[in-house]
Formats: sequence, C-alpha cells, structure tokens
Amino acid sequence: MQTSAELDLEGSDEKLLVLFDTSAALAFVDAESPFHEQVWALASQSRRGLAGHALFEFLSVLTRLPMPRRLSGADALRLVRSEFQDNRFLPAEVSDRLADEFTRAGVVGGMVYDGLVGACASHHRLPLLTCDARAETTYQALRVDYRLVSTRGL
Repeated sequence: MQTSAELDLEGSDEKLLVLFDTSAALAFVDAESPFHEQVWALASQSRRGLAGHALFEFLSVLTRLPMPRRLSGADALRLVRSEFQDNRFLPAEVSDRLADEFTRAGVVGGMVYDGLVGACASHHRLPLLTCDARAETTYQALRVDYRLVSTRGL
C-alpha cells in the first residue's frame, strides 16, 4: 500500500489508468468532501475508472444524496460517463472463484463488497484509489494495490 503522496502518475507518455472505489469517486466529484482536493490533485490528470460494482454503488449514492445535492438517474449517469470513462469489471470465471478466496482471506460481512472492488482492481493490475480507511483491512487481506487518501495532516 502506498500513501496518497506516493501515487506515481508520471513517467509514461500514456496517462495511467486509476480505478476508484465509491468513496474516492464521491470525493473526486464533490467539492465539499474533505478528501476532494487530495483526490483531485492525484487523479485529475489520469485516466479514471470505477472498479466493478463501485459503478453501481456510486450511481446509487449520487441518486440518494440529501437535497439539493441529489442527482437524477440521468444526471448521475452523465456524470459517471464524463468523469469515469475507463471502468473495469470482473469476468464471470474470476467472480466464480472469489467466494473461496474471500473465505480463505477472512473477507466476510460488509467486507465482501470492498473485496469485489479490490478484486477487480487486482485482476486488471491497476491501482485503486480509496478514501475509506475501513476498507483497508480488506484490501490488505486481498493484496490489492491501493492508495488510501487521508485527512491526516490537513
């Protein structure tokens, strides 16, 4: 795991693709988030995608935010399509094996959802950006290459 300050997005002519979980995606688009400036600085110049089911979770969050920040379904989808154009998903054969892997790694309960996101990033060998410190245990157990954005030191 690397801290947000260690995210290396340079060194190539092609922009690095960074996958986001829901927490980082929301921070990226929400200027009121305490993580917004850090996430924006890290990833605004990168190719961005949502990791697996995080796309659907993010749509759900955007359409149930308190008013006046809540988006319609159509507006939420437009936002996702404009800001996260390189989404990645797990193939069926990989998904089929995850229950065994999660059980061996102790990924249970609500950790399973973070596990799906982390497994997607790992499968595609891409870094995952998160603002969710609670997901760190899951990402570590599954050996996900992730960057935790923290408000420590702000």
